[in-house]
Amino acid sequence: MSLLFLIALILVGIILLVLEILMLPGLLAGIAGVVLIMLSLAWAYVDHGTFIGNILFASTLVLTIAAVYGSLKSKAWTRFGLKETVDGRVNDISHTMVQVGDKGKCISALRPSGTVEINGHRMEATSNGKILDSGSEIIVLEVHPGKVVVELS
Repeated sequence: MSLLFLIALILVGIILLVLEILMLPGLLAGIAGVVLIMLSLAWAYVDHGTFIGNILFASTLVLTIAAVYGSLKSKAWTRFGLKETVDGRVNDISHTMVQVGDKGKCISALRPSGTVEINGHRMEATSNGKILDSGSEIIVLEVHPGKVVVELS
């Protein structure tokens, strides 16, 4: 095989490896890239001898490391990633919303937990071990981060 053809196959293999690392899941492109590189190097050793094969092997190794390192450092692939974050919280109960002694009502049955409405805010609450029916009037016993304990009022 011609040396230019082997170099082209190695470059295609390196491109497939970089694409596998950055964008394409499933190992298919990575395996194809490694196979192309290995076949090209094997043909180089067989057709062009040990000296050319060693030069091509060292060049391929350096070029592959540089391509992977450069593509990871370039941050060009970040445009494909998500830039938004989720900063919401589940059942975030601040002490200014609910105080011990506040009154409310059950929106759903508490068996022993369910949904309540206290001071116009809907939240999850836990009864003090008893089952409370929907619509029951309740009073707040305890307020913990992420948890409200209630009982019948």
